[in-house]
Amino acid sequence: PTEVIKVHVDAIDNSSKKITYEVLDGPILQWYTPFRVTLESLEIADGSAVKWTLQYEKKDGTIGEPGCYAGLLPNINHAVSAYLLSNTPK
Repeated sequence: PTEVIKVHVDAIDNSSKKITYEVLDGPILQWYTPFRVTLESLEIADGSAVKWTLQYEKKDGTIGEPGCYAGLLPNINHAVSAYLLSNTPK
């Protein structure tokens, strides 16, 4: 199933190449609030890597970890990488 969420940019740190988004609306807020996602670009020997950090608070103790949402991050990495590679000046 498809879920639509509304986010806003919570913070941008150009020096450390980080951007943090906060979910404002969507089904995920039924279980976790707040829910923030931080994307950090890291330089490594053979290029770059991405570090994702999820910040959330469970609404109650019966809620599990947000594994299904964390599982989407590799797909997002792949899509962003493909976009950047196809839009890199040659």
